[in-house]
Amino acid sequence: MSARIQAMVLGTALLAQWGVLGGSYWQDRQLLTHGTVYRFATVPVDPIDPFRGRYVQLHFAAQQLTLSDADADFAAGDRLYLPLSHNDAGQAQWGSPRRARPDHGDYLRARVQSLSRNEGGARVLTLTLPFDRYYMNETLAPHLETLLRGRNPPQAYAQVRILDGRARLAQLIVDGQDAETFVRARMAAADTVADDALR
Repeated sequence: MSARIQAMVLGTALLAQWGVLGGSYWQDRQLLTHGTVYRFATVPVDPIDPFRGRYVQLHFAAQQLTLSDADADFAAGDRLYLPLSHNDAGQAQWGSPRRARPDHGDYLRARVQSLSRNEGGARVLTLTLPFDRYYMNETLAPHLETLLRGRNPPQAYAQVRILDGRARLAQLIVDGQDAETFVRARMAAADTVADDALR
């Protein structure tokens, strides 16, 4: 193969890679710019991902969905669509799960993790949601975990942007502040108390 053809093939491959990256970036920007914000109450735990760093694993009450008799049957691993709206408290709430994408309104694509029955015999889906990790400064994450697992944990919720079935966790809010600001303020207050005790 001539050097000219090799250069053309290499150039085409590079352009294709840039196109894929640009398209992915554009989709993320569209989601963060135009996606509707929903709040999901959280209960975090704190593992470490060796490839991506420290994060707070998020669990949501909304991951458990009780089905009505009219709802379709689902099995573990099934993909489904969840219509979304806001309840009176401003939190996200699901509509009836569907196998097909809704024609209008906000919705989320999710996967069924498991299916069980509650004490009353109703079917309950446990969902795998695409926004279950919040990455943050590796020094602050353990402190946030300690605060959230304490006796009187602060209220926390995730602000999630949703557009065309895709979701992006935009921010973790703890007692009305973004998570990092909250942790830094608590750490500074603890340092002040420690300094005063030493005096």
